[in-house]
Amino acid sequence: MSAWKLDDKRWVKARKGKWKEMRSRLQQLQIVPKEIGFLKDYFLTGQFRPHSYAHAKPFFEFWLHPEPSEELLENIVEDYRGDPRRKQQIKNMQHFVQSQMAGAQHTRSSEHMFKHDGSSVSFFDGWEDLFYQRFFKHRFVREDYPNLSDEEFSYFAKRQFNCSIATIEHVIYAENAEINPHSLALRRIPYWHDALKLGYFRLLGFDGFVKRVDWNLANPEECDPLQLKFTQEVNGVLSDPELPERAKQDIATIRAGGEFEVENMAIFEPKAKLIEDRLSKKKAHRRQAI
Repeated sequence: MSAWKLDDKRWVKARKGKWKEMRSRLQQLQIVPKEIGFLKDYFLTGQFRPHSYAHAKPFFEFWLHPEPSEELLENIVEDYRGDPRRKQQIKNMQHFVQSQMAGAQHTRSSEHMFKHDGSSVSFFDGWEDLFYQRFFKHRFVREDYPNLSDEEFSYFAKRQFNCSIATIEHVIYAENAEINPHSLALRRIPYWHDALKLGYFRLLGFDGFVKRVDWNLANPEECDPLQLKFTQEVNGVLSDPELPERAKQDIATIRAGGEFEVENMAIFEPKAKLIEDRLSKKKAHRRQAI
C-alpha cells in the first residue's frame, strides 16, 4: 500500500500544507529552484518527473517520504547500490549528509525560512542520529586500514585531519548564532582528536583556529552555551599530552605569538585523494560481494 494517499482529499490537503515548511527548509539548504520543483513532485505524489535530477536524491527520497523509517533508508540505499548507473548518488548523499548535518546551525536567515527552537525541533526531523550511525566513522584508527602502507596511511591521515577540522570549525567560528543542538559537528571531536594525533601537519589556518579557541574561552559571554562547552572540549584536545611533539610545540608557539610556518598541502593532497577514492571503491566491491 502506498504511503501517498492520493485518493484521500484530506490527506492531500494536509500534505500540501506541509510542503510550505519543507520548501523553506530546502531553500535554506540552498537547493536550486528547479530541483525544488522536482522534489515537490515527489513530496506530493511519490513520483519524480521523467529525467528529473536531484543531488543526493536517495536522501530526499527518504526525508520527503510520508513515512520515513530505518527500514526505508536501508531499502533505498540497497536499491541505488544495486544499479551501476545510480550508485554514485549514494556517495553524493554521504557528502551531502556530512556537510549539512554537521553544520553548526540551521537558523533563520530571512522571515520565510525554517528555524529550530533550540531544543525539541530538529531541522532534519530527528533523523540525524540514524545517519550518524549509518554514514559516519566515529573514530579514526590505524587498525581500520591494514592494507595501507605506512606512507599511504600518513597521507590519508593528513587528509582526515584537514577534513575533520573543517567540521569542528563550524562550531568554533560561529558568531551571533544559536548553535543547533542536533548538529553532528558536536559529536565529531573524538574523530578529529584521532586525526590530529595521526595526521597532524601545519595546516593553513590552524594558527587562527587555536587563537579562536582561546578567544572563545576568554570571552564566554560572547558564545552560545553549546559553543562554549564545545570549545572547552576542543581545548582539552589541544592540551592532550599525548599529541605528537610537533603539534604540542606548534600550539605552544601559536599561543606565545610566535611564527607559524604553513606546510604545502599540494605535496600530499593528490596522493591522499587517490587513496581515499581507492578505499571507497574497495568498500563498494565488498558490499556487492555480500
